[in-house]
Amino acid sequence: MVEASGAITWSASAHTIEVTFFEAGGGEGLEVRYQGPGISKQLIPNSAFLSSGVAVTGVSVSPAPSSVMIGKTTQLTATVTPANATNKLVTWSTSNGAVASVNSSGLVSGIAAGTANINATTSDGNRTSSSTITVFTNTKPTAVLNASLTSGNAPSTVNFNASGSSNPNPGDFVLGYEWNFGEGSAQSSANAPTHTYTNVESYTVTLGVVDDNALYSDPVTRTIVVSSGSAGGGGTLATWDFTGKGG
Repeated sequence: MVEASGAITWSASAHTIEVTFFEAGGGEGLEVRYQGPGISKQLIPNSAFLSSGVAVTGVSVSPAPSSVMIGKTTQLTATVTPANATNKLVTWSTSNGAVASVNSSGLVSGIAAGTANINATTSDGNRTSSSTITVFTNTKPTAVLNASLTSGNAPSTVNFNASGSSNPNPGDFVLGYEWNFGEGSAQSSANAPTHTYTNVESYTVTLGVVDDNALYSDPVTRTIVVSSGSAGGGGTLATWDFTGKGG
């Protein structure tokens, strides 16, 4: 065997020692000795360093697959089996650092649009599992404006709703609504507001939606025409004289 030595300065306390050795051929062996001020060199029993332990048989990464927006992060988890394995240490890596990076805790950061495999490899047994990550660009949501009627007589009550408004990004959703009823009244943030028009006029209603990343849709509009309801387009009605002659 080859002897190697070194010196470490420790304060008075309990310390953990890890010794790694490599077999270069022939029979393997390990002897570790220590000495200090007033302590002669003496052997530390191998039993203090070598332990049978519980070997790792596998690892799984979740969620798999997953997605993350550019500039955002998502957390992956590595589960080592069996649950009572002695050494559960894993190392994280990415197959495409230009698309997604990962830190030592499995936190993935989206860098550019594309896909990357995020791998977890166990220190014991070199077991590996991965999750395919899709990195996407934040795309604006789409607003859909529905109205129960587009024309009617004053007063006209119109039931609006934004059903069908959507967000194309994986995991994202429509968070808020902004309605403008076109007559200078207060706006509404409801999903399905109701509004009554009392004046004879043509109104342009506008809807915009915003997603959970504070990205706004393009506005959509609908025209509501409110009429007086009078015959002849609101003019004076003709009067007929049915006076006849007797005889």
